[in-house]
Amino acid sequence: MLQNRLMLRAKNALRVRVPWLLFGVIRLASKTVFFQKERAYLHGRIKDESGVQSLLFFTTIRCASQRNISVLSRFHESMGGISLDLSKYFFHAGIHVREGTWNLEQSQKYLQPNGFFFGAVPGIPDQFDWSQFKVVVILRDPRDIMVSFFYSLAHAHTPSDAEFANDSREAREEGLEWFVRQKKRLDMVGSECRDRIRRFWNKPGVFCRRYEDMMSSYDGFISDLSDYLELPQEAEGLKQEIIEEQHASAPAGNKEDLLSHRRAGNAGQFREKLSSDAVKFLNMEFADILEVLEYETP
Repeated sequence: MLQNRLMLRAKNALRVRVPWLLFGVIRLASKTVFFQKERAYLHGRIKDESGVQSLLFFTTIRCASQRNISVLSRFHESMGGISLDLSKYFFHAGIHVREGTWNLEQSQKYLQPNGFFFGAVPGIPDQFDWSQFKVVVILRDPRDIMVSFFYSLAHAHTPSDAEFANDSREAREEGLEWFVRQKKRLDMVGSECRDRIRRFWNKPGVFCRRYEDMMSSYDGFISDLSDYLELPQEAEGLKQEIIEEQHASAPAGNKEDLLSHRRAGNAGQFREKLSSDAVKFLNMEFADILEVLEYETP
């Protein structure tokens, strides 16, 4: 625990004082040392041998994506599949960093229908046939996303390039109330939510959950997810292991850790963190999303 805290603080010191060094090292390591499976897959050196249906996961930023990727990876691998994280590789290696979607050619090249879990997939074109895949979608209240987005950018996330480092510095200097009104950020969060809703939300054959419902009844979420994925009976132990890990990792006393990617994870935190004017602003900005996902607008 102490070692992890020291590493987080060292990373934070580097990202504030010499971000170019930190993201340069990470980018080089991502292209040469890390993501070996992803690079091998993209070069055709990893093939499906399981026949299990491939799994696509769609979510948004600040929606427990890394935790859910870990869970889905372990479930998929328990059935003999192979887990990759192409988006994470592209991001850290500086490939398609600023692209919010894969075009049809990229989607067809990257997403094979059997044997693989691909991590969190970005937007894909309407022409891509995803009916051959298992599809999991988890979305979160966009007002909480904006709050969590600020803390991640300003305090926790490792910069991937000079622009990211400048954005991080600006967020720290200007503050949360300023951040949640920035059109660039609002458009990013809104477009991700609207894309997932339009394309997948409550569509036949798709497993959909709200982040808040997942967190309030995690045992039920894992049970429903394993049923959807058709996990074998032998995976019962793995399900229980994942549930116990989740309960054990919950922040004690709802304390927040600004340097951690899992800062707090509380639902409805926008009510505590934002002024009433900012909340009204976000209610209007995301009115269509809040209505479809059935969130209250106080």
